[in-house]
Amino acid sequence: MDFDFVFYGAGISAKIAAVSLLKEGFKVCIIQDKKKFSKNSNLVTFLSEGSINYLTTLISNPANIKTYTTIQKLNCSLANSTGSKEEFIEFTDNKSNSLGKIIPNNILESMFDEELSKLKNITIIKDETPIKINDASMNVEIFMESKNSIRAKVFILSSSNNDEMNKNLNIKFVSHDFNQIALSVRVIGQGQSEGCAYQKFSSDGPIAFLPYEKNEASVVWSVRDDSPLVSMNKSDLEKTINKKLKNFCRPLEIVDIEKHKLKFSFSRKLYSNKTILIGNIAHNIHPIAGQGLNLSIKDISLFVKLVKNYKSIGYEINSSLIFEDYDVERKVDNTVYSFGTLALEEILSTQNKLVNAVSRKGISYLQKNNFMKKLFVGSATGKKYFNSL
Repeated sequence: MDFDFVFYGAGISAKIAAVSLLKEGFKVCIIQDKKKFSKNSNLVTFLSEGSINYLTTLISNPANIKTYTTIQKLNCSLANSTGSKEEFIEFTDNKSNSLGKIIPNNILESMFDEELSKLKNITIIKDETPIKINDASMNVEIFMESKNSIRAKVFILSSSNNDEMNKNLNIKFVSHDFNQIALSVRVIGQGQSEGCAYQKFSSDGPIAFLPYEKNEASVVWSVRDDSPLVSMNKSDLEKTINKKLKNFCRPLEIVDIEKHKLKFSFSRKLYSNKTILIGNIAHNIHPIAGQGLNLSIKDISLFVKLVKNYKSIGYEINSSLIFEDYDVERKVDNTVYSFGTLALEEILSTQNKLVNAVSRKGISYLQKNNFMKKLFVGSATGKKYFNSL
């Protein structure tokens, strides 16, 4: 079997990229990895306004996305280690009155599953595992565990669950264990202000309130592995969350709780020969700034644009020029957000009184500096980036 693009991994990033390439007329194959993802997971994603605008061009019924709560404000606070008044900073976008939307991951995945089912030239392979690739010639040959093989012009690796595949790559990764667990908590309840998300930094770890429907929200609390919060029962955790968010939210009722181990990984390059990386394998970052999937969507939009542009002037879709441009043009944005969130989490969650005091001064300064806030919002919403494509 021959394809233009073969994906290994069937997460949200892979499905978005596959739909985008299919809509350009390419022949695509997805090899599903064997790791089972729960369709009932309560994980959510804070999609920036730029990402929302891009995704609505890919699905047949964009109204499905627009039904979710528009986030107009992001309110961040830093608790003082001495217990005195918290410092606050508020981010808004005065032009569009929208920073983005918070959407449950299972809803996003369902939207793109539905879109894939409507498109031609898509093949989905289940119960197979690639164990080796040969991408040194004109095409990539992917060898399966079952002894079968398929060929493609480009191989897209979107799963980090296969060590054998990773050994094929001439790419170095930066890895770090946060020694943290993210408590992903689905709750019933509302914030004090409609359309406002909230994040609080404290010595217990950053906690975020992310409303996505009128009376439904997600609370994401990143805590240390050894924190008593990890083993706290539902009733006690509900009381603790309500106490922590009492100045921002009305009383919240926990529906369910998930726990996810947090690790950092960053690929120094986004390609190796005719293999490219998309999704968490390229940059698996801390959820503190909500930029993980947004970075992947930026990667996807650029890669598809480069493929189209180079193909239109006679280049093959696996030209090394495409891969080099893809890597170079995404390097700065991916590096800044990946390592920036790594540093931000360390600084804002510290119990060091001196660092805490300096951080509070910085937040106080930033709250008064509309120019700096405007720059941050412009970058985080991604609208300038997508408009430049």
